[in-house]
Amino acid sequence: MEISGVGLGRLGSSFAASVAKSGIPVSGIEIDPDIVTAINNSRAPFDEPYLEEYLRQSADRLMA
Repeated sequence: MEISGVGLGRLGSSFAASVAKSGIPVSGIEIDPDIVTAINNSRAPFDEPYLEEYLRQSADRLMA
């Protein structure tokens, strides 16, 4: 199973990182190139608690 999500803003990126951290591969669709770059480099595009930690833990399962 793989999940795809549209929009990696505050809610979308947090949701995608949480799902990927649980072991499910996630593909996120985002039009903002800065957000795409940040997520693909395991950096939080927003100041959100635990987001960067979750992105690092799920780097092999989350792609923007």
